[in-house]
Amino acid sequence: TAEELAAEEAEVEKAEAKVAALRAELAKTVLRSPIAGVVTRQDAKIGEIVSSASALVAVISAAEFEIEANIPEVDIAKVKIGDPARVTLDAYGGDVVFEARVVAIDPAATVIEGVPTYKTTLQFTAADPRVRSGMTADVTILTAERKGAVAIPQRAVIAKNGQKLVRVLKEGTAQEREVKTGLRGYDGSIEIIEGVAEGEEIIISAPEE
Repeated sequence: TAEELAAEEAEVEKAEAKVAALRAELAKTVLRSPIAGVVTRQDAKIGEIVSSASALVAVISAAEFEIEANIPEVDIAKVKIGDPARVTLDAYGGDVVFEARVVAIDPAATVIEGVPTYKTTLQFTAADPRVRSGMTADVTILTAERKGAVAIPQRAVIAKNGQKLVRVLKEGTAQEREVKTGLRGYDGSIEIIEGVAEGEEIIISAPEE
């Protein structure tokens, strides 16, 4: 009868609900990683009781490696997303260079030892099996570039009365000449836009009197 059929259908639905509940309980016994990768740490032991807040397993993503660098506020204005960078890893020395690119800059500052810094994320442009998680890196970010520029050591530029001066050696005599500077290099050099021409001799530091 229709009544008996409805009762049987209700029993089936009840059994299906019980199966679903058991499957949900069974799923809780399996740890699943939210990402694809390689397990690098496994601290759990069979029979051990741990709290839900304990970290037992660590997984490294199979995606490309990234570098996190904290850049001081005096330099962050020069850095933008997409800037290329040269990376050296302490494990391989300064002669082995890896290419990277800036992919993210945190909008909020992080204060480190009293200095506001901005966490900047760089990503390697090519996968390399030599790169491993946790390595220490030295990063040089190329924020601007000039070709055929005149550059001198920064210490050769003197600030006097609001002017930037350079001592130029002419026929054995030092002459102070006002200059207009441009980019500063990470190697201690500075670009001279006006005031000094290529080939002229300059005095880097004057002897003490």
